[in-house]
Amino acid sequence: MATALDKRLTDLRHRVTQLMNYQKVSSPGTAAVISHFTPWEGCHGMLQDVRNRRGRGFASGLRLWAGDSNCLNDPLEGRELLRFAEAVVEPSRLALDLQPHYVSGRWPRYPIGDAPPDAGDSEDTPSLPVDEWEKLSRVLATLYRLPPLQIAGSTEPLTVASKVHLVSFCRERDRLDLWRTYGEKGTGVCMAMPLSRALASVTETGWGFYYVAYDERSKARAWALLINPLYSIFELILQETDNSKRGAIIDRTLNEIRPALFLFKHEQYRSEREIRLLYTGNRPPEIVLDGAKAVVKTQAFFLGGTGCSVILGPTMKDRSFRAAVLNVELSKAFGANAPIVQLSRAPYQ
Repeated sequence: MATALDKRLTDLRHRVTQLMNYQKVSSPGTAAVISHFTPWEGCHGMLQDVRNRRGRGFASGLRLWAGDSNCLNDPLEGRELLRFAEAVVEPSRLALDLQPHYVSGRWPRYPIGDAPPDAGDSEDTPSLPVDEWEKLSRVLATLYRLPPLQIAGSTEPLTVASKVHLVSFCRERDRLDLWRTYGEKGTGVCMAMPLSRALASVTETGWGFYYVAYDERSKARAWALLINPLYSIFELILQETDNSKRGAIIDRTLNEIRPALFLFKHEQYRSEREIRLLYTGNRPPEIVLDGAKAVVKTQAFFLGGTGCSVILGPTMKDRSFRAAVLNVELSKAFGANAPIVQLSRAPYQ
């Protein structure tokens, strides 16, 4: 028989699924691309992986390494919604119009990061009062085992072994700020492919492409969905006197909401226009170690098919020579469908 916790976790799981389905990439435009920046050595490592596992014939694509969400470089990854909730209850922010446009259990469709259409003053459109945000602050601070209002300086790791693994892509390529941040200061490689082809190629269960949201309306929308089931579980945590059982409830709850936490970032990163490939399946795939980090290899899909390209960074040395070498290696791996090799035109100084 299902316990009260089981029922509340099921409700929370349903809400998380709703939220993720809203941000899931389903029908990208034909011109949409995704790009992945990596060092020159990383590109060669992927091609070596192709050579190691290929028999006869040509490769269907490169495998990428999806990082464990517990082992990401940025200690604030996955914490943006808590930062946002804390900010909303500050007096200076109370005047913001963050009324969620959630009507009859459905969200209107509009591009991620854009303002929703005017929903009017319908009585069916609920607002989220300030005391609800305060509830949220307590809920998440408990889940993360962190005191409220101290998230910005925290580097404390999350408490659960994650089932969430992810690879990040940008919806831009050969752009100066991306080379500086992710392209080894211009000495790396930008690999790009049509988003529609990537979407059709990733077919293994548990994987999906999702838009990252940066705007405050999207974060308000998320918590309008999550606050009630989270707070109902929070009440059970308060009632539990056994610390080990309380910790188990926290871990199970955090495990349910983890996939959604990595679909939101601070607005200062909006220009990256990020898309993430997430693994959120019930049973984690085989995990390998990259140094101290746990990673999962995706299926072979990246750069497979026509319309793909590999761009050599603007500050890479001996670019023409390396482009020639890379052309040969890609032709051996992909045959007639080899990605084209290009030189960056970004004005790197």
